[in-house]
Amino acid sequence: MKPQRQQQWQAIIQLTQKMRQLAVPNESLSDLAVDEEYAKQPWQRIAELDHSRLALLKKFFASPVSTEEAGELAEGIKQIQSIDHELLNISQSIKNEIGTVFSKIGDAKHAISAYSSNS
Repeated sequence: MKPQRQQQWQAIIQLTQKMRQLAVPNESLSDLAVDEEYAKQPWQRIAELDHSRLALLKKFFASPVSTEEAGELAEGIKQIQSIDHELLNISQSIKNEIGTVFSKIGDAKHAISAYSSNS
């Protein structure tokens, strides 16, 4: 692969890896106060990186892929797909965890309401 295309491809891979680094939670949401900014910031940045990555992918694949590039690109595409799948799983897990937290909050509100009406 020519050096310029190699640099472009590495930038795409690095953006993908950065997206994964941002998505891997260090703490469980149940261990934290529900903080909208905590939950939003990494995912907002991931969306920005994904947008940048898409632009780079479009630019990269606007030029034909040579036979000699195909093997390396196929391996990189598999890596991108794997990380994207991992990101989907992480986001689904976080969504489920947030749902559980909100359900517990709702249960607590009902308990408070029931207690208040009986007092």
